Amino acid sequence: MARAGQKNTVMRSRHASAMQLGTIVQLLSAFACVLAAIALPLYFPQDAHLLRWVMFSAAGFFILLAVLSRVFRDRVAAFSERWNLDNRVLVPREGFVFLGIMLFLAVAALSGGSATTGNSLLLIFGLMAGSFVVNGWVVLMMKRQLECSRTLPSTALAGVPFSVWVTVRNRRRRLASRLLQAEDEVDFAGVVVRPLVTFLRVSPGAARTAAYRLQIPVRGRVIFRQLQISTQFPLGIGRSVLGADEPHELLVVPRPGRLLPAWQQLVALRGEEDSRMRESQSGRAEEEFVGLRDYRNGDRLRQIHWLSTARSGSLKVRDFRPHQKTSIAVILDLFCPEEAAEELLERTISLAATVCSEVSDDNCGGEHCLVIGGKNVVAVQSSAAIDFRQRCGRALAECELSRQPLISDLLRSVGRVQGNRRHRWLLLTARPQAWQSDVGDDAVRLRGTALQVLTISAANLQAWFQPLQPSQELLAEDTP
Repeated sequence: MARAGQKNTVMRSRHASAMQLGTIVQLLSAFACVLAAIALPLYFPQDAHLLRWVMFSAAGFFILLAVLSRVFRDRVAAFSERWNLDNRVLVPREGFVFLGIMLFLAVAALSGGSATTGNSLLLIFGLMAGSFVVNGWVVLMMKRQLECSRTLPSTALAGVPFSVWVTVRNRRRRLASRLLQAEDEVDFAGVVVRPLVTFLRVSPGAARTAAYRLQIPVRGRVIFRQLQISTQFPLGIGRSVLGADEPHELLVVPRPGRLLPAWQQLVALRGEEDSRMRESQSGRAEEEFVGLRDYRNGDRLRQIHWLSTARSGSLKVRDFRPHQKTSIAVILDLFCPEEAAEELLERTISLAATVCSEVSDDNCGGEHCLVIGGKNVVAVQSSAAIDFRQRCGRALAECELSRQPLISDLLRSVGRVQGNRRHRWLLLTARPQAWQSDVGDDAVRLRGTALQVLTISAANLQAWFQPLQPSQELLAEDTP
């Protein structure tokens, strides 16, 4: 029942200027009873009192019925949908003009003129009334046994157009549906758009598919409300509406851009400094211990493992191999003290999406990490590049900016995901001084790793990162 009420609320918001045909007929019946109460006593004066009482009572009954049907339309609509008795026809603006002409002819025919002129006006009125009734019957037949559904992509990129496919299937065996209009309602960031798809003809037993293009400029969740299909065929003076598909949600992820040479130089220079520091501390280039092996000519004596040599009776040496380059992990600090910084942080989120995409493409042999500190601290960790990109996209799409500092929570999350001690963390923050002064003892959790603090500002973002324009490949039509 709650779902049905929600559907009818959506229908009222889309067709606020239309009125149900049943209400129109009830009001017309009340108007006809009033005219009869005025005209009939002139022809039957002996029963004038009885005729007036009967006609005015009938007019009051029809007005009361119209008011009740308008007040309790949600319950009536829910009952009709539950028992598949939805025979509602809406009257658009064109229908009101048609009805106005009908009422003018009816009043002119009953109020004056000769008998011949009056009969001619009544004949025209009858033809128009018959056309109105036939049009209502046809539009009801057009929507019966129709099925409509939408097909959405799994995710979408912010600012990049994508296709939403709408499929209409006609289950009838004989009658084709014509001039069908599928209307969707898309809600994102408080903005509501209503794209339309028109089907000229759907043959009996056939299905037609069409698409509309949509571009969401911001990241986040987009709600596709109930899809509706309607028709005004053939005269356009009546409209039948059918709720076709249930609401859906689509996640719009930040669009990655292109890292500029200034970023590459900044990150690479710091990486070389960390490598030289570790080499000076260990006395050799970065290597990782693989295991023990037998001694071979040319091996250094300091590599001999004397305990294993004593146990086995033969020389055993430690086997070291060059370590693959240090993997890069990202910490994104979304502290936003004022609304003016929101746009800057939104660009920072796009930068983080680009960095995560570049890191996952560069196989470094370790797990990829992303820690987001917004209203909630979210940690993403995966060793598979595709899975990491998808999870990062979803996390960055749903993250929210924070008005409170969460430095300690961020460090604890970094300590929990720090499975690989070869990680080199990149911290994107707009408050580097707070990190230097407020970290305290939590910095011990990052011991053994390199932490590079990158200050977020408009000038730095412009030097490091360039958003990409939609390419022809992204704009190409996809299939459902």
